[in-house]
Amino acid sequence: MERPVPRHGMVAKAKSGGADGRWMTFSDLAEVLRISQLSAAKLVRRHNWRRQRDNRGHVRAFVPFDWAKAESDSLPDNSSDGLADICHAIRVLEDAVSPLSADS
Repeated sequence: MERPVPRHGMVAKAKSGGADGRWMTFSDLAEVLRISQLSAAKLVRRHNWRRQRDNRGHVRAFVPFDWAKAESDSLPDNSSDGLADICHAIRVLEDAVSPLSADS
């Protein structure tokens, strides 16, 4: 027996209990990916991710975890080390420039 062809050319996907992705608004997705809301909406349409309206009328999309994860979640947090490096570099530059400004 043949499988019925989905309407509108969309690929039928297996229902998931939430283990493969996350429901997100376009605003949430835009924030995570650091793109505009319009770009987030286009991305959802391009990949044919499932969409539905919540009770407040907001559209949410079921986004795969690979896309829903923020870059900052996957990178180690070295922000304090980076700040220390920057402060050190500024001090070195100030020390190098101070003799030049004293001659004027």
